[in-house]
Amino acid sequence: MSAYADNRTVSSAQKINDPVTGDYCSIKAVIDGQEVFVPLDDSNKDRKLVKAWEDSGNTIADAD
Repeated sequence: MSAYADNRTVSSAQKINDPVTGDYCSIKAVIDGQEVFVPLDDSNKDRKLVKAWEDSGNTIADAD
């Protein structure tokens, strides 16, 4: 079974906190120029892409 190659590019990522609880709940990322909200679910394809971006030396910014 071959691995899925995701050729999209992450240009930024920021933590999002739940407005009620204040808990870290998702990631706002810019992927191929589009702002998307990424769940923290490790099986999500966008989360895998952000994780690979982190693994290459990038950091998810803290929430506002």
